[in-house]
Amino acid sequence: MLAARGYDRHGSVTLSVADDELCPWNNGAWRLAVDSDGTHVDEIGSNSRVDLECTINGLAMLVTGYARASWLDRIGRMKARDRTRLADLDAFFQCRYRPSLSFGF
Repeated sequence: MLAARGYDRHGSVTLSVADDELCPWNNGAWRLAVDSDGTHVDEIGSNSRVDLECTINGLAMLVTGYARASWLDRIGRMKARDRTRLADLDAFFQCRYRPSLSFGF
């Protein structure tokens, strides 16, 4: 899903994902890089220092555009290693259109 999503800016972020009981292959540490060649997602060592630590729920909110990294960090759904970088992460994951469900779920 990370590679299929569109990004409006080049850059990279490392993140660790935890607590995905339904799809345990999502758990681990990952590098997401966007450049002129496209989007690349690579697994990195679990002992690697990462920019963001999150649960799969926090990642889903970030990637779909439902929530910004800065807000998720503030409410404890995500932990940024360097909080001064949160504005960059907000811009990196920014969506043109926030998700909307017109039918009550």
